[in-house]
Amino acid sequence: MLSGDHRKDQMITDEAREWSHHQEMKFSTVLYRRNRDIDFSLFQHLLSTPPMKILDLGCNGSYVAQKLCQMGYDAYGADLPAVVRQAQRDYPEASDRLLTCNLDTGEIPGNGYDLVLALGVIEHLVCYEGFFGKVARALRSGSIVFVSTCNRDAIETERHHYHHFSAGELEALAQGAQLETISIATPSRTSLIGAFRKLRVKA
Repeated sequence: MLSGDHRKDQMITDEAREWSHHQEMKFSTVLYRRNRDIDFSLFQHLLSTPPMKILDLGCNGSYVAQKLCQMGYDAYGADLPAVVRQAQRDYPEASDRLLTCNLDTGEIPGNGYDLVLALGVIEHLVCYEGFFGKVARALRSGSIVFVSTCNRDAIETERHHYHHFSAGELEALAQGAQLETISIATPSRTSLIGAFRKLRVKA
């Protein structure tokens, strides 16, 4: 019989695969940020009852954070300063939910997050090696990060990407930051999605 944690891990695995299958390539940076037909039922299946503190890295127009706030979550979006300034002009009602962040040169703003979303982010970083360490420092113990990127085994590096990763490479980077793997899968031939949890500190 599965324990509570194992049951939730299996649920996360199944739901992530189902969601990514239906969304197909909406995990790609351009489509994910521009398409408004995102299946937010994923969060209702996976997350505890609000409030939870959530950060969407590479948020662009803050759509995801705004939607999660409407669902009752304590959600924030973070992106490069120029992107955030434009988003604040476009969505002034969300200004207090937008944070500036340059993952190549600095840390993730804030800490104690229950969930970090990094969809279509890591492939754009020049200094990707420290990415998971920065995420781990921002997460509350026992909390989760979802990462999506392009599958290096199925696609050549694109002009606007610095790096692509295999499933093994992505998992190794996460484990190097003391994040345990919940699931890692290739729901479509060219996409890769992983869910990782920050290890709990033993008393």
